[in-house]
Amino acid sequence: MNRRVRFFFSGFLLISLLWLTACQQQSDHQHHQNTDKTDKPQSTASLSIEFQAKPTPVEIGQPIQLSTTVKRGNQPATDATVKLEVWEKNSKDPHQMLETKQVEKGTYATSQTFKQAGEYLVVVHATAPQVHQMISGKFQVGKETEGHSHQGHVHDQAINLHVMLPQQAKKGQATSLVGHVQKEGKPLTQARVRFEIWQEGKEQRQYVDTKENQPGEYTASYTFPETGTYHIKLHVEKESEHLHEHKEEKLTVQ
Repeated sequence: MNRRVRFFFSGFLLISLLWLTACQQQSDHQHHQNTDKTDKPQSTASLSIEFQAKPTPVEIGQPIQLSTTVKRGNQPATDATVKLEVWEKNSKDPHQMLETKQVEKGTYATSQTFKQAGEYLVVVHATAPQVHQMISGKFQVGKETEGHSHQGHVHDQAINLHVMLPQQAKKGQATSLVGHVQKEGKPLTQARVRFEIWQEGKEQRQYVDTKENQPGEYTASYTFPETGTYHIKLHVEKESEHLHEHKEEKLTVQ
């Protein structure tokens, strides 16, 4: 009887061990599958951007469609945010920042009218997860003057600067400041980039150095000591190219 009991008990232990091993392997397999699904990093591939203006030239006061096609690789980028920075070439008025809507997969557009004749310059700001890129374009409103081209898609020789500020900033809390710099449609790397910061109505200035986290993307952190309106000026310098450009924005701190 004792031998039978021992035999039965040994068999029970063996079956239990086999069952536990199978369960563990299945659990590990499921965990591996879940990890593959959840931990897969988002693509940080660069964007392909094309800008078009139709019709061009357009008559004064008539609608013109400004559209941008954004791709990541060969696929339309449907998760992008596209804004158009527009200004008349010879005007000293502030630049307009136009919002767009996705009208087709990867195509973002807005319809506008312009009351002043001239050549208008455009900087397309395309932002997708972990990527921000810019290209330059132009279009003609009214009669075209000699020497102006009305092609919708061009690369400009000028430096393009873009300052990204948070929608809200609070006194005493670290605030992220981001500047994007491009030359001839490509990221400008290894430049000396700083933010000049001062409160409206005060003389004291603070200069904050940045770090280049991605090609052409320069970031810094700053803690505002008081509430109020602040001027944020991005300074870009590169001695090897005899370059010194700047762009100013405002930020309200609560």
